[in-house]
Amino acid sequence: MKYNKTTRTGFTLIEVIVVMAVMILLISLLFPAVTRALARAKQTKCESQLGSIAKIWTIRYNEIDGSFRSRTDDRIYPWLSSMFPDDIGDPNLFVCPADTSNGEDGSKPDSTQYADITGDNDQFPETDDNASNDANGDHARRNPDIERNSYMYEFSDASNSWWNNYVKAPDGGFATIPQIDNNGDGRITWAEVKVDQLAYGDTHSQGPYDPNEFPIIRCFHHYQDRQITVRNVDTKDREPAIRVLNAAMTGRVFMSGPRWEYPLDQ
Repeated sequence: MKYNKTTRTGFTLIEVIVVMAVMILLISLLFPAVTRALARAKQTKCESQLGSIAKIWTIRYNEIDGSFRSRTDDRIYPWLSSMFPDDIGDPNLFVCPADTSNGEDGSKPDSTQYADITGDNDQFPETDDNASNDANGDHARRNPDIERNSYMYEFSDASNSWWNNYVKAPDGGFATIPQIDNNGDGRITWAEVKVDQLAYGDTHSQGPYDPNEFPIIRCFHHYQDRQITVRNVDTKDREPAIRVLNAAMTGRVFMSGPRWEYPLDQ
């Protein structure tokens, strides 16, 4: 007698559904971990870039004994782009790996309101289309070879409007225009404000700032990462904040919220 031997050649519908369900479950479990790992890798690379830029800047700053006054000494950089190509040869160093716009949004991402702490969407991009024709001449000396920039440069030659009744003077009172306007050109720049803020402090400090805590450059492009908590130095309250990376004058890289003066709440 002959018997017909049946051979199974595929999966049943139920088996396929079970396999797919298991795969979906594994992906759902692994995806957050992979996302966090990628974000951490981007943050690490950004920290390395910020630290490298800050160290190069600090060497130049120390060469002139920390006496930098905006537009009076060409040995320091009016813009980050001024560091290219003599001191930074790779233009990619100016673009944060977490910047989804690849440097086109400038230092403050357009995609989140929390990154614009000034409320006026003032991004300080070196890629401004009208930068070279700015009526105030703010961007007159930027390097046009750097078309993309993710980082905010605290010591830039951009005009500054927030210093009044904030930055201190040597006598402990608020600084005046003659005290801030170090080169006497009638225009107050970020660099001029930062030099005096570092030396004499502001409403958030009791005196001069520690260079190890004072940012040169900042990156706002990690806002989609897990939020942090900071301590408001004015109200003493704990507040949620986005992640911002900062490189200090000593080359130290540290994390803060949008206001770097507010310490992390551990």
